[in-house]
Amino acid sequence: MLRVVLDSNIWVATILKPHGYYARVIKQIAPHVDLFTAEEILAEVREASLRPEKMRKYNLTKSAVTQGIASIRAFAHVVSRLPRLKVITEDPDDDVILACAVRAKADYLITYDPHLLKLKEYQGIKILKPSELLAELRT
Repeated sequence: MLRVVLDSNIWVATILKPHGYYARVIKQIAPHVDLFTAEEILAEVREASLRPEKMRKYNLTKSAVTQGIASIRAFAHVVSRLPRLKVITEDPDDDVILACAVRAKADYLITYDPHLLKLKEYQGIKILKPSELLAELRT
């Protein structure tokens, strides 16, 4: 099975829109991959999802966010003891996503973050957009 780390922005999008594009992508790739995340990523997902402006815009409750985080935990392997990386100087918070991918020995890191996408690959981990992973899985 391929090992895949999803960036926090993709997890947040699935909580905000449980039937949206990113949720559908995850459902499409799930049978073909093992998904990985980390406590640090889950904390970022929780924080971003609980922002008052997002909760209002998407009509979310704290309970829905908590349930979304629980679903991610059930869906993905949670890795710990992330290595300390200093790779993304423009946005050091992105280093956590890379560290999770390294720790998980991921084949792919899936994101829309331009700082991460710019790398294209890191320590053998391909960094792609969701649509690019779907295309690779189809071949």
